[in-house]
Amino acid sequence: VSQRVREFFGLPSPHDSGLALIHSYERTGRLDHLERAISLFRQEVLEQQADRAHSQRSLRKALLRRYERVGQQSDLDEATELGQATGDTS
Repeated sequence: VSQRVREFFGLPSPHDSGLALIHSYERTGRLDHLERAISLFRQEVLEQQADRAHSQRSLRKALLRRYERVGQQSDLDEATELGQATGDTS
């Protein structure tokens, strides 16, 4: 949904929805919430709807959470690449 349509209907941005899902994941441990948050952050990065570096940092954090939970090396690799792109090595 375009930003104009979201604003007209008062819908949250992909980033805000992703953050809400991250918080829900932290409370419930539901992996599907984390998966959806990652998808929304990726969408935001690809569409460059907001500050790209901010979007990349959010995606990086979500990927690190999933790596901690699932242990998939590709999540860690992508998070590392995003960290290098944004200068965030913490």
